[in-house]
Amino acid sequence: MSRVQNSELFVSAPLVALLEGIFKNPLSLQDLSGHGDFGIGTFDELDGEMIYLDREYFQVRCDGKAYRPELDNTTPFACVTNFQPTSKDELQGTFDWENFQQAIERSLPSPNMLYAIRVDGLFSEVKVRSVPKQECPRPLVEIAREQPEFLHQDIRGTMVGFYNPEFIVPINAPGLHLHFIDDKRTVGGHLLRCTAVNPVIQIQIIPSMKLGLPINYDYLTADLSGDAEKDIHEAESDRGK
Repeated sequence: MSRVQNSELFVSAPLVALLEGIFKNPLSLQDLSGHGDFGIGTFDELDGEMIYLDREYFQVRCDGKAYRPELDNTTPFACVTNFQPTSKDELQGTFDWENFQQAIERSLPSPNMLYAIRVDGLFSEVKVRSVPKQECPRPLVEIAREQPEFLHQDIRGTMVGFYNPEFIVPINAPGLHLHFIDDKRTVGGHLLRCTAVNPVIQIQIIPSMKLGLPINYDYLTADLSGDAEKDIHEAESDRGK
């Protein structure tokens, strides 16, 4: 129980700021590392998807390939914790996307808490995306409509991410949010759907959250009063469904 009590989720900025096109923040990966060893996010100018696993950062750019970024790179949005799983389920069988999500949610003691989630295994199918670097700010929902998507088959890898309660809007996206990287650390992205074979699901209960607020002109002068819930749903959805 002490591990549960001491764990904390650090969210570097409200997600609503990212939705409104605020894609810069002086927070470096080096400084972000001080908040944990596990997490997800993006990079300045929305330059790819972040996977932070076992204290190693990976940047999946719009070509779908994973790169190792320099620690002085900065991030406008990231979620990080020290990963100390409180449960581990080694499941048997093949789980399509709907059953995969249900299996994870059955592992959660309550829908009203924060959870860090790691899933390892073979995936007969993984559909991911990674948005391209942006030269100028624009709403995230517009960018998501143009996002490159990639389909991988029969690939081993790891899902990294979080489950957030419904009331978390507009600070973060509610529900399950996962990023994928393969075992070879060569490809990945933001997970849209998957089919998992014998997945190993590790869950960490997180009872507290720390929120960063950027101190820059764009954030301080932004209008953040839009319909965040609607925009999050569109930005996170699988366009192929």
